[in-house]
Amino acid sequence: MMEIRTERLRILQLDLSDLELCSRENGKEEFERKNGLNSSGKETKEEIEFANYFYQAALKDTSNAMWFMLIQIVLIEENKVIGGLCFKGGPDENGEVEIGYGLNSESYWNKGYMTEAVRSIVKWALEQEGVSAITAATNKDNFASQKVLKKINMIKYRETEKLFWWKVTDELFNK
Repeated sequence: MMEIRTERLRILQLDLSDLELCSRENGKEEFERKNGLNSSGKETKEEIEFANYFYQAALKDTSNAMWFMLIQIVLIEENKVIGGLCFKGGPDENGEVEIGYGLNSESYWNKGYMTEAVRSIVKWALEQEGVSAITAATNKDNFASQKVLKKINMIKYRETEKLFWWKVTDELFNK
């Protein structure tokens, strides 16, 4: 399992066996126990389906499996998973990788945790072979998510009826 540490967070990228574990009922609890983490609560049906989707995608595209491994955000102070990140597959023909993210509870909002986590995983991703940019989509009314992306120098490059699309390259990220 890949781990990145920041001042307040541990960013844990699951390996295939942990992803498979999280795709089963009670797997999240077992993952937390196995890794010495405090419980973050019972997983939802949606979380299990989400993990299973990424597990199946990793099995189908083994050469890009690392880009389907879910990433857990652990708040060091509580030793608990407070949210997650994911890549939505490997680099495309332009070397772009899309990221998604979320926090488990509003009690963790507006504390800079997501900015810290996204910044660390974007830095890591931009260091990977074949990656030239990281992209993300936000709902037009999701100002908090847009603020996170702006803080790491992502620029808005496309718009649909409901979404803004953002991008950062190594040059922009390290400004």
